[in-house]
Parts: sequence; structure tokens; C-alpha cells
Amino acid sequence: EFQISLSVTTNYIHGQHVADVAADGNDLAKILNVRFTWPTDPLPTEPMDEVFVEGLVAAAQTSVDFLKANDVKVANLSWRITRPMIEGMLRITGAEPEAEARQERAAAIFETLEDGLTEAYASAPEILFVAGAGNEDENVEFTTSVPAGITLPNLITIGAVDRELQPAALTSYGASIDLYANGFEVPGRVPGGRELNLSGTSMAAPQVANLAAKIWATNPDLTVAEVVEAMTETSTAEGEEGLAVIHPANAIASVQ
Repeated sequence: EFQISLSVTTNYIHGQHVADVAADGNDLAKILNVRFTWPTDPLPTEPMDEVFVEGLVAAAQTSVDFLKANDVKVANLSWRITRPMIEGMLRITGAEPEAEARQERAAAIFETLEDGLTEAYASAPEILFVAGAGNEDENVEFTTSVPAGITLPNLITIGAVDRELQPAALTSYGASIDLYANGFEVPGRVPGGRELNLSGTSMAAPQVANLAAKIWATNPDLTVAEVVEAMTETSTAEGEEGLAVIHPANAIASVQ
């Protein structure tokens, strides 16, 4: 029971922290909360199977329709699912005991999830979706995830740098990552009002969502493409790999 409570609490801390980072310093920002139920058992009893993924895709479309109905401009997606995660759930729950069959089934389930989420996000071209790349220090070109691995004009993927603007030790990387932001010891408030420093691409993504919201607050008539361009064109190339790190002051100044 303690372990389950801890898992639930962690989710609330994560969500509140991300929301606080996304709205920080923007008096015009309004937060619209979207929540979906996620398994909290330490050892899951239900697999992430075809039925589960169909429900998740339906929930995603319902959520996107909700965002559109409330005139949302930018949506932060600090969560992700990978094919190995699906395969692992099939194994742990005993839903698919044979290894080769499990790999094939997981690949098919993941494809259904990717196609469904792509369709959902594509149905709202006026909303910018900002996804965290992941914290596994792996190349995203080889371990595809959703929503970060989805390719759409209105979805960007964010990696994490540290305070020296170098790749954070935890961040996943790869050519498909669009922008980077600080993901190391990022301050934010959690339920109860206490401020904690948390690390991860989950903390980097809302900083980009924060910047996008400030750009729209400065110039509400901009399109999604123009907001992305403002952030990309004013980013600075950092480190040996020339990572595109956001520069909020320059980005906002460019649209004034």
C-alpha cells in the first residue's frame, strides 16, 4: 500500500512541477489540466495490450478535442511510451510468454499507438505539442517513443542540457530532437506549495512550452510554424555537437 501511495504521489508531484515550470513568469498564462489514469501497481497485473492502447488512443483524441474547444495554444507532453515498455508489460503480466511472439506483438501494438496519436495531434494543427525526448541517454533514432518520436509540423521534441549548456547526463539524443532546454535541477512548486529541484527532459519540455506561451502572449497572431521558427532561429549552438538551446530573451524580442 505504501508503494502504491508513493507511485501516486510521484505522479502528482511530476504533473504539478511541470505545470509550474510551464507557467513561470507569464502572468497571461492559463493552465488547462488534462489527466489520464495510469497504472500505479509496483508489479502491473494488466498488460499494455491492444485493448489498453485502443483506450489510450481514444483518450488522446478526446483530450485533443478538449484542448481545441478551450482554445489552447501549446500543450506540454512530459510523458512517453516505447516499444520495449510494451514488450516488458506483456512479459511481466504473462500475457505473451514466448519471446519472439512477444516482440512481434509489441511492435504491432506500438504501431497502433503511434498511428493513433499521430492522427490525434494532426487533427489540431493550430496547437503546438511539446514532447520530452526521454531520460535514458540513448539515441532516439533507434529506440522510438511516442509522443516524442512523432513527426508533425505542430509537434517538437525537446532534449535536456545542464547549467553549463552541455548535454545533461540523462538526456536522450538524436537528429530528430528539435530543441534543448535546461533539464538539470529545475526549480518548481509541487502540491502543497513547496519548491523542489527536479531533473529530466520532463522539466526541459515545459520550459519550451513556457517560451512558446510567452511568444504568443507577445504576439497572439503568430502561427504554430512562426512560433517554432522564432524559437529555432534564435537558439544558440552549444557544446561540441552544436545543440540548439533555446534563448528566451532573443526569441521574444524577435516577435515584438
